[in-house]
Amino acid sequence: MNAVVNFYKWAKAKGLIDKQLDMWEDQQVAVTFFNPTGFQRTAGVWTTDLRIPHRKTNITTLEDGLLPLSAVDRDILLAYLKRKPSEQNTVLHAMLTLGFFTGARIGSIRSLRIENLLNAIPDPTFTPEPTHPENLLLLVAAGPGTGIDTKLDVAGNLRFLSAIHNFILDYAQTNVTRLKRQAKANKEDKSHVFLTKDGKPYSEGSVNTAIYDLRKALVRDGLTQFHDFKFHQSRATCGTELARLYMTNSDADAIEHVKDWLMHKDARTTWTYIKFLKSTKTARKVNMAFTNQFLGPNFS
Repeated sequence: MNAVVNFYKWAKAKGLIDKQLDMWEDQQVAVTFFNPTGFQRTAGVWTTDLRIPHRKTNITTLEDGLLPLSAVDRDILLAYLKRKPSEQNTVLHAMLTLGFFTGARIGSIRSLRIENLLNAIPDPTFTPEPTHPENLLLLVAAGPGTGIDTKLDVAGNLRFLSAIHNFILDYAQTNVTRLKRQAKANKEDKSHVFLTKDGKPYSEGSVNTAIYDLRKALVRDGLTQFHDFKFHQSRATCGTELARLYMTNSDADAIEHVKDWLMHKDARTTWTYIKFLKSTKTARKVNMAFTNQFLGPNFS
């Protein structure tokens, strides 16, 4: 469209088209973007009211157009961060553990405080296995009035398996890197679970910068499957694995529980997880049948 507009501007300037003819309306808009290092920038650009319809991709995706990681890649990523314990990797390991196993959004993770963890209560609807009574499901209140930010100010609970809750609380109370950062923090920020090296709560930009650095390191070390990894994929992965488990009972059961876990305001968002799993399951069957029928006799 930009090339077409430029052509007609040229034609108008050369007198090939009536200069009084209004073919479009110029508009100036502000575009917000993140540069390669994760810093947010805003630029003013000129555009027109002309539009070309954009066909949607035929790939089924989840929230924000992202795809989940496989459980194998999830474990590879967490093991990598644990195996290379720089200060930044230690923080990312804890953050991504929350993303992968609670489904929390990055905004909720950035605003999580120690007192939120200490105020967790057992989920009364969850019954642990008799052989492991210590494996509880804990509820951490999130949303307006709790200090934990949620999208669209949805009120609900972040759900923590007791092992994840204990891990994050231990990180917050005993990790040397975090305690050094806490010592630099202002009084009102000291209880934030995640603090930057300057003792400030993480911003969206600082998380993006850390993920950008992580992607470069992963690719450099041969883990090229993470070349386009986004933090929000941890949430998408959690939702997908939850939906897969609950769908063994029924789709309705999956929608109800995944909606609660991920604190979706609208069940239509939750349905994308069910649709994704159904479409990938069907595609897998078709691909196997195609391979067996067409390639098997010739390339076996």
